[in-house]
Amino acid sequence: MRENLNSGRAFLAVLLPILLGSSAADALAQSRDRTMPVDDMVRQADVIGVATVQSASVREETRTGLICTDFRLSFSEVWKGDPGREFTLVKPGGQLPNGQKTTVPGHEFVLKPGEPVVVFASPSRLGNHNIIGLRQGLYRLGSGENPAVFRVTEYPLKAGASSNLNLKSLKDEVWRALGRPAELPSAPSKSTLPPVEKSSESGAVAPAPAPAATSPVPPPVAESHAGAGLLIFILVLLIGGVLAFFRNRPDFNR
Repeated sequence: MRENLNSGRAFLAVLLPILLGSSAADALAQSRDRTMPVDDMVRQADVIGVATVQSASVREETRTGLICTDFRLSFSEVWKGDPGREFTLVKPGGQLPNGQKTTVPGHEFVLKPGEPVVVFASPSRLGNHNIIGLRQGLYRLGSGENPAVFRVTEYPLKAGASSNLNLKSLKDEVWRALGRPAELPSAPSKSTLPPVEKSSESGAVAPAPAPAATSPVPPPVAESHAGAGLLIFILVLLIGGVLAFFRNRPDFNR
């Protein structure tokens, strides 16, 4: 019995890299308790985004004989890559309608149709996609406008009650790893109406008076010059009148 179990594990260790691709081989080389950094998952992933599980179907892979579960996803946000119109996420393991079952360590999680997820995926060699890091590149979403996210490694069956990580924070991490600026919250719109003030007598609300114009008034340069010229002219007339008065006196010419 023990020999059959060891042989089965050895068979899966050889089969999974062939079935899932190079990212599965990298994941098998890692400790199951080690958490992959988001930067590493972004680098390895071909497609990253927010999606909803549309369906889940179990089949037997004819080329390998391994039972697999196919999750068809519909993306609402794409952070990296192009998932195309039809996107299938394959998980090794599952149970066929006839009761035949395969359980693969690291892939015991369950996804239900209608469930929202965040997925980091890479192409497999069978024409579909697999999760980065066995199951580390898969997150469940809570509820709300900015839902909490729950890594399937810690929550294989359903989302938890609370989390230290939310969707926006995870998206910002992905954005930074891709070299993009993080999305900024939209600024609140400012009203263009003037402020209102309350009348002390009637209590009615009336618009505040418009502020006085602050543009500087130019000095009356032309008027000041004209006034100075008129004063000089009057002085000249007075001096001329005085001189004429003295010249007409009989004793002025003596």
